Amino acid sequence: MQLHGMLPIVPGCACLVAICGLVSGMELYPRLGKSFDLKTWTNCRMGMMGWAFWILCFAVKQHQTFGHVSKAMMVSVVLMEIYIFKFFL
Repeated sequence: MQLHGMLPIVPGCACLVAICGLVSGMELYPRLGKSFDLKTWTNCRMGMMGWAFWILCFAVKQHQTFGHVSKAMMVSVVLMEIYIFKFFL
């Protein structure tokens, strides 16, 4: 990390200063090694893939609970999945 990422960002932050800086966005693209971008991995891979998984889980739960998936749920799921698919293109 750069030196400014080690300085306190949030006054009174009880967490480790480097972690606090990372979470609050001071270090824009922290890397592990030369090619593994930690922030992109957590935001893009875990966040977006988790979002895609959860919206499908909610549709399945609605089908299990009510015996069908409502039109509003179908439209919502399809639009969000298209958005997530386009994100990875």
